[in-house]
Amino acid sequence: MRFTTKNNDGREIAGFSLLGPFGNFFVIDLDREKGGDAEISVWAKLVEQATKYVSTVPRAILIFRLDEAGFEHELVTLLPSLGFTKKFDRIEFQSLIENLPTENGTPIRWEPLSPIGNWTIEQAAAFLPTIAQGDPNFDPNEDPLEAIKGYLGDSSLTTGPNCVHIGFAQDKAAAMVIAQVRPENGWSRITYMGIAPTFRNKGFGKWVHRHGFSMFREQGGKLYHGGTVASNTSMIRLFQLHGCKEYRRMQEWVYVSGTH
Repeated sequence: MRFTTKNNDGREIAGFSLLGPFGNFFVIDLDREKGGDAEISVWAKLVEQATKYVSTVPRAILIFRLDEAGFEHELVTLLPSLGFTKKFDRIEFQSLIENLPTENGTPIRWEPLSPIGNWTIEQAAAFLPTIAQGDPNFDPNEDPLEAIKGYLGDSSLTTGPNCVHIGFAQDKAAAMVIAQVRPENGWSRITYMGIAPTFRNKGFGKWVHRHGFSMFREQGGKLYHGGTVASNTSMIRLFQLHGCKEYRRMQEWVYVSGTH
């Protein structure tokens, strides 16, 4: 769904797509290249329209990430009055996939979802809360099956069983990576990655990250765009270890339906 404002001659001067739902999450995907054509008040009205739409969905959460160096940063002073609360600061990184390291030597065995691999999407969903323990983005009230289906339902990205891989170590499920690519331009993201608590702090993090890179290559990815909360020093070190360069700093704001 799109929310737009046009001028008198019908040209769009402000707009964004509302992505989702991913489980009970929605995301504002801002068209930043058009930001100079409209007043901040125009953008605020569009955001308000999105909150009204999201409010029709029980327990829905609307995520809005603002670039601290972008025009939309001016919205920060208006978002509280629209029902948003700042969740955290975020740092994003980028790298050409051809420059990322391989996973040669990994101690983890990976397999995709069925029918290629053995795990069903239901089993992956049951495993998601385990690897998500401690993740500030994880909502324990969210339906993990609907979340994964939502990720794989994004028509702009690659989908299917090969986008979700389960990692095994010592013959036990140890990690999961959901990696997707936008076929039109090769833009790539690790939609979700996590390690089971019993396998943390054992050096597996870099191998899980690198497996995401391998998934990009299999899907034809060209540019990796990733990020993490500013307080997640271990993940930031992984980005730096793998040669990813800081791209921008963001603020993440959330609106929760039914609380206003």
